[in-house]
Amino acid sequence: MSLVNTRLLNFREQTNADKNEIRGSVYGAAETFRAQTSDPSGIITPQLTQMSMRSEGSTIEIPVLDDHAPSITNVTQPVAIVDDPVTSQLMAITFVDYYFGFLIHPAKHYNNEISMQKEFNNKLSGALYAYKAAQETAALNALEAAKTQILTDTLGGRYTLTTNVAVGAVAEQDAMVGDINMLMLGNDFFGMNDIVANPSLGSHIRNRLGEQGTYNDRDKSYQFTDKTIRFSNALANGEGHKATGFAVQKGSLGVLERFSADCQLQHVASNGKTWSIENMPLIGEQFGTFSYEDAVDYSATDAATSRLTATKVEAYGFHKSVAYLVAYNSDIAAKSNPVMKFAIATT
Repeated sequence: MSLVNTRLLNFREQTNADKNEIRGSVYGAAETFRAQTSDPSGIITPQLTQMSMRSEGSTIEIPVLDDHAPSITNVTQPVAIVDDPVTSQLMAITFVDYYFGFLIHPAKHYNNEISMQKEFNNKLSGALYAYKAAQETAALNALEAAKTQILTDTLGGRYTLTTNVAVGAVAEQDAMVGDINMLMLGNDFFGMNDIVANPSLGSHIRNRLGEQGTYNDRDKSYQFTDKTIRFSNALANGEGHKATGFAVQKGSLGVLERFSADCQLQHVASNGKTWSIENMPLIGEQFGTFSYEDAVDYSATDAATSRLTATKVEAYGFHKSVAYLVAYNSDIAAKSNPVMKFAIATT
């Protein structure tokens, strides 16, 4: 008598084999905005942060003063003093909404090897990483829009400003990173800089500058020790460039967030619908949340759920509004900005 009809045909074991299906990236531009937000000398104040939280349905504006041209004359003190008027403006803050949501059907996991928690984690982590990718794009767009259109000192013609990008020829590639400070200095921006670099620039720093270190007769390590460097896979090289980055004077950027009034008030409706603000440890940020339970007909989804004609559903929504800020410039075409895009050319 044979046991072949009852042989175990498939063996299954839960492992982390799908760990690379959903994974994050590097988000250097967005991280730079967040790092500069907490700078005491920066553009974001605690009062502005609080105001943004309460601004749902309203517009936030920052009063600013334009630059002007004071008159300096070589005369003795006149008896009548003439005024030197200044012009005020209102700098508007633009928030962008970010939302995602999903459903969980608990009964679908009954007698299923995929747990409800695993499905929840998969949906949440995938959405959070998609949000971070969108944030990186928004941050890079903000830097792109704010890049300086002025390069006052080309350091003896060694660098050129081409389509508002400071470009160093390949002959200057070993000096470019170090000269960022001097190029910024020529535009009257001093001190430490944050660098957002693509992997190509990271390779250049590690392999051409890093290897020429302290014990090398051509020590180049000083070029990056006075900078904070973060990386972004979303920053592409332009045509004719082999490495690209943004240099930003510290204290020039900021990011603001706001959540719905219901989330801030932690409302709970009589039918169990709940609003809250929750930490998302996976990305180190907060999200406003809205959740509820209901009953639905889930039978038409696929064969495995055909009997779920009246089943419980759990609904989860995540939302917040985000604004990226760069220090005000009254005339970016005529006044240098604390954001400089730079690149090393291929030739």
